[in-house]
Amino acid sequence: MENIYKKIIDNIKNNPRDLKTIPISRTGRWFYTYVQNGNIYVDIARNHKPSSQLKMIRKLNYNDFEKVYPIYLRRVNGEQISQEATAATRNQVYWYAIIENCYVKEDGEN
Repeated sequence: MENIYKKIIDNIKNNPRDLKTIPISRTGRWFYTYVQNGNIYVDIARNHKPSSQLKMIRKLNYNDFEKVYPIYLRRVNGEQISQEATAATRNQVYWYAIIENCYVKEDGEN
């Protein structure tokens, strides 16, 4: 799992950008993600609307990633995991978009 996290860090470090959340039943919101000092950060979107309504920059960490990645895989397979994901981290919507765009689409893995 550390391998996957490193690929995500490298992807964002090389291409900080706006990403769109990927909710199942409504339209996603944009947010900006970047890497600083080896950490992933999420902020309001820079170039797209509608933007996520973040009151402050959020720092995403490896411990949350370890919890969210297996939940993400189950979500992709159609399981209902929203309560479990919320219990793991309040940043799951950002993690889903980051995993999808910075790992799955880049490597074609799941």
